[in-house]
Amino acid sequence: LDDPGDSKESTIERPMMTVEEASEWLDVPRETIMRAVRNGKLPGGKIGNTYRIPREDLVEFFKPSVAGTPG
Repeated sequence: LDDPGDSKESTIERPMMTVEEASEWLDVPRETIMRAVRNGKLPGGKIGNTYRIPREDLVEFFKPSVAGTPG
């Protein structure tokens, strides 16, 4: 069986993403995502040593807004 982490497409389909996966997928700096999680603007939780963020929340947070900025 293929490892689900082997392709970018499988990362997109995961319900939860790491900060690193989200950063690469959305082409935004890692710190942008971490700042949003720390400020409570983006839901996320720490599992072990890694933050996980629901993919649906990432999509919603980074949708283009009227002002053109995230969130």
